[in-house]
Amino acid sequence: MPELPDIEYIIHSLGPEITGCTITSVKVLKPVVLRMLVPLPCKNLLPGKEIHSVRRHGPFLVLSLNDLEIIVHFMLEGRISLETSPKKKKR
Repeated sequence: MPELPDIEYIIHSLGPEITGCTITSVKVLKPVVLRMLVPLPCKNLLPGKEIHSVRRHGPFLVLSLNDLEIIVHFMLEGRISLETSPKKKKR
């Protein structure tokens, strides 16, 4: 499990990159442990939601959205990846 400094580093480097961004799609690649406390699958629930803040609560990464939160526990790997859509060229 990642140590506290590792989680803090992730928050400080990831937070500015994703705060204010809107989720366009969701794909769960390895659903080892995925707990949903909402009635819809995340692929239907999360698109269109804006990320307002990124913070730590104990060993968890908390992404605050419009009306809900995504809580991530890094478990043993401690990995997270960010995929951005290509920027459109101005004409």
